[in-house]
Amino acid sequence: MRRLITWVIVLLVGALAAVAIVAAIVNDDSPSAAHAVGSNSTTELSLCDSRQLELSIRATGFGAHVAALRLSGTEPCDVGELHVTVTVVGRNGERVPTEVAPPQKFIGPIHPEEELIATFDYTTRCRQRKPLSATVLAAGQIGSVTATAPATFRRDPFTTSPCSAS
Repeated sequence: MRRLITWVIVLLVGALAAVAIVAAIVNDDSPSAAHAVGSNSTTELSLCDSRQLELSIRATGFGAHVAALRLSGTEPCDVGELHVTVTVVGRNGERVPTEVAPPQKFIGPIHPEEELIATFDYTTRCRQRKPLSATVLAAGQIGSVTATAPATFRRDPFTTSPCSAS
């Protein structure tokens, strides 16, 4: 008898879960649907003025850096599509190979106290003279925003081959 009651309870809980899943699909209460509604609201936002935007650069460790785009205004706006390019140069002005991680652009709405992030990485040759300087340019239909900052580098022992002693 206890076994029968246990199975009935398990089946009822399973049926209840199935009904909840079907109701969520039919009513479209999923988190992705709520996010999609928010992303459709970009048509209601005006385009940002590039003077409202601030771009900064900060190190995250080893060669990785973050370019952070912030809104200095108090009302949200749409950045449109700002393509991100990065240039890192050494003390003598020689360029260092640089790679911006996908998606390589800032896109869509931005709100006060929010940052849109792009990451970039670079590698240096052994015994490359420092200091290094990174310049990030975000350019698009609303204009452009730039930031330049010193770039720090530590060789990543897991992904970089050691320098030879010659």
